[in-house]
Amino acid sequence: ERTQLLVHLVDMSQGAEGDPMQRFREINEELRCFSQALAEKEQIVVAAKMDLPGAEEHLRKFKELMDGEGLEVCVYPISSVTGLGLKELIYAIMNRLKMHGKMSVKAP
Repeated sequence: ERTQLLVHLVDMSQGAEGDPMQRFREINEELRCFSQALAEKEQIVVAAKMDLPGAEEHLRKFKELMDGEGLEVCVYPISSVTGLGLKELIYAIMNRLKMHGKMSVKAP
């Protein structure tokens, strides 16, 4: 509840239960049920497991649904296995925290 920013990981792999948008909605609903203030926090959405088969298609559909619902959220595709997108994600988080005045450390 004391955080300035939420980093929301969404599993894009085919083996994950349910579709990515359904999981995104479920987590946000749980946040709302727990605390409306927490649910209103800024979010960075991370599309995880992008190295796995089917992830690109899930990401494309996920972005289409987000656009269709008018959600203006930047989605950062990553793979912790290959390192894809990790640097961009780290910089995005740092920049958002700087905007909130909560980060004074310089990027590596």
